[in-house]
Amino acid sequence: KAVQSGCSSILDIGTGTGILSMFARKAGASHVYACELSKTMYEIACEVVTANKMAGEIQVLHMKSLDMEIPKDLSSRVSLVVTETVDAGLFGEGIVESLIHAWKYLLLPPQISIEGAPVERFGRVIPSCAVIFAVAVECQQIRRHHRVCFSDIGGLCLNGTVKWYSPIGNRPDGIDAAEPYTTERMSRIPGGYTPLTDNFQAMTIDFNNPQELEGLTTRDSYQLSLPIVKEGVLDAVVAWFVLQLDDEISLSTGPSEETCWEQAVYPVHEGLSRTVKPGDTLVVDVSCKDSYLIFNSVAVVSSEDKMEIEMNSMSDQKCNDLASETELCNALASLQTTNEPGMALQHCMLESSEIARLNNTQYNDHFKYALSRALSLMSDENGTCSSQTMDDSRSNLNSENMNSLSSLDVPSDRLYV
Repeated sequence: KAVQSGCSSILDIGTGTGILSMFARKAGASHVYACELSKTMYEIACEVVTANKMAGEIQVLHMKSLDMEIPKDLSSRVSLVVTETVDAGLFGEGIVESLIHAWKYLLLPPQISIEGAPVERFGRVIPSCAVIFAVAVECQQIRRHHRVCFSDIGGLCLNGTVKWYSPIGNRPDGIDAAEPYTTERMSRIPGGYTPLTDNFQAMTIDFNNPQELEGLTTRDSYQLSLPIVKEGVLDAVVAWFVLQLDDEISLSTGPSEETCWEQAVYPVHEGLSRTVKPGDTLVVDVSCKDSYLIFNSVAVVSSEDKMEIEMNSMSDQKCNDLASETELCNALASLQTTNEPGMALQHCMLESSEIARLNNTQYNDHFKYALSRALSLMSDENGTCSSQTMDDSRSNLNSENMNSLSSLDVPSDRLYV
């Protein structure tokens, strides 16, 4: 449709296999350029284009679009840019930065609203715009991978001097994490999920408006107030988008759609994980930072009008399989458990898989029992009582044992040798 309306020169940014470039050429475009940064995908695109007998009709470039210049790489400005450089959070593959550069240096100027103006004199982008939607959810699978849910794990007491967090979302101490969100195919997530709010529109973006694109990364965050419609534990905000390819055709990545797309998941970390109920209000700050869509902070306003605010970037079901004992030891070794009075609060990052392992109470009880048996055997073989094992009932140390330990002036940690 775009070619038939007058777009004769086309640039395919992040071409992948080259399929969009080939569609453009078959539609009748006179000049087709395709750029691909990945060497592997560039070589595949060249092979695919050659196999379809279009090697002399499509110019495939092994480079980033941000490095392209006229007339070095393109003979002149193109009339159409097509791109699928989007991830589950829409902006994560750099579509905003790529299109800002394209509008400045590679595309004809955007169309102005003048009746009868020739289309071929102006540039356009496919997709034309996008709308981002989101919903707050309760989901045990997300919770157990991003929040340590127990204060006692395998006999080890996790005291209040340490805050645990996953690498997804902003850290509790205010330092940005490597990734603001993870991804899940919510329609297939184990255990399912429960929406706690209605679906809400978080942001719109017009890819054919250069000024809007440039202002996106500097735009101040804004707040959305969302009524809670169902009681449950606030575990995450889940986001998806609808791409409007043109005035008639759109593509949705929503959880109810039967597509290959996953949704962006912003876990709620320890501070705001709480039970919410109808009458409460969830307040979300939305922004675009470092080319990522960010749900930057959350507040829960209770039905009694008591506000609980914590800066937090969103961010029990048992495991079916037991993880390796070595992996559990690594996770436990990451935890700070010293009970020294006046000790400053520390923050400890655990990988999502480690958090899930620590939340696996069945495995941890087995590990505790195995460790207790091993220590008992060691004590019997050495003929000494220098090691105090955990009791055979797989529970906490009883008061008699604790009193005897105090008299020996041993550390107060509950897991010790």
